[in-house]
Amino acid sequence: CVVTANDAGVTQIVNPNGAVCGATFIPEVRVRNFGTAPLNNVDLYYAINGNSPTFIGNFNVGLASGESTNLTLPAINTPGASFTFEVITAFPNGAPDGNTSNDATSIFNSIVQSFDPPFVQGFEFPIFPPSGMQIFNPDNDEFEWDLNTGSGQGGFGSSNGAAKMNNYD
Repeated sequence: CVVTANDAGVTQIVNPNGAVCGATFIPEVRVRNFGTAPLNNVDLYYAINGNSPTFIGNFNVGLASGESTNLTLPAINTPGASFTFEVITAFPNGAPDGNTSNDATSIFNSIVQSFDPPFVQGFEFPIFPPSGMQIFNPDNDEFEWDLNTGSGQGGFGSSNGAAKMNNYD
């Protein structure tokens, strides 16, 4: 355990939280003062898919030792496909960070397409979910969408298949 005067880190990426709708997103991150000195300001950077970090800005935070705060960052463009988003702290109080092992946090995100209603999808395909769709189950529990096929199981129109959420097993 390394304890130094100037030590800041990102403990959580609050937003995005695994799914992004649209071409841009507004990140929110939790920054903590791991140092013994009050944290007045810190530089933040972001990286997408492991590329070189991009400077976001210097943020005034006013945190006592052990305190955290959430910061809303400027909008960032998505790369147009699933991506890893990383946020990095640097130069707490304008000084070198005494412990860089807690500076960065990352999260994998999927791009979620939105559709204007009405939206119609048949489920006759042998592949589920159909191309262009995905099952998003952020808590990885056993409750998720399944393909339900067979006589009398159809959904809309003449479809012989339906997407089904089983909440009872």
